[in-house]
Amino acid sequence: SNPDEERINVPGTYIDKNWTYRMKDTVNYLIEYNDYNMYIKGLIDERRNRPLRD
Repeated sequence: SNPDEERINVPGTYIDKNWTYRMKDTVNYLIEYNDYNMYIKGLIDERRNRPLRD
């Protein structure tokens, strides 16, 4: 994927594309993507179980 194509805003410009973004997958697809969801859950659980530093 090209980062310039994924960019949400082009600094210093005013064009209709700025601050618009379209997800490539539907929300239903993301909800049903169990492997990815379990991966994200693991990251959250790992962080949740780690103490905060002062």
